[in-house]
Amino acid sequence: MEHKKTQRNDSRGVALLPLVFVFAGLVVTVALAFSAISIAQSIAVESEFGAARALHYAEAGQNDALMRLSRDKNYRTTVEYAIPFGTDGCTQSIACVFVTIDETASGTPRVSARGVANTNVRVLERLVHFDEAGQGAHTQTTWCEEGSSVAGACPQD
Repeated sequence: MEHKKTQRNDSRGVALLPLVFVFAGLVVTVALAFSAISIAQSIAVESEFGAARALHYAEAGQNDALMRLSRDKNYRTTVEYAIPFGTDGCTQSIACVFVTIDETASGTPRVSARGVANTNVRVLERLVHFDEAGQGAHTQTTWCEEGSSVAGACPQD
């Protein structure tokens, strides 16, 4: 009789083992899901931060160009000039703005600033009209933002 009792005691722990494995699998699955959500949110926040920095760089480029125009209303650039916002910012395209000041077909000065923060690019364009006294004061007529360096969304005249 004792032999039967020993076999019954040995089989009781076998049913608990699969339950422990299922519970451990659920815990690991939940932990991985939380990790994936955390990583995705971190990437989204970093992307939003980079886009905001690129926009700030473009705004700073606009302000620099407007300062140059306020000093000399005939100031134009034949090639874009760069303003770095960090060590080697323009060389590595990680923190920079590229600015051009040209004219529309009607002779209105057009300022274009392309802010770059790593992979984020924001382009701002503004048409400038001077006051009647020609003292360098200007009014903003157009301000648009493009999500990339591809031209097309900002008006040409």
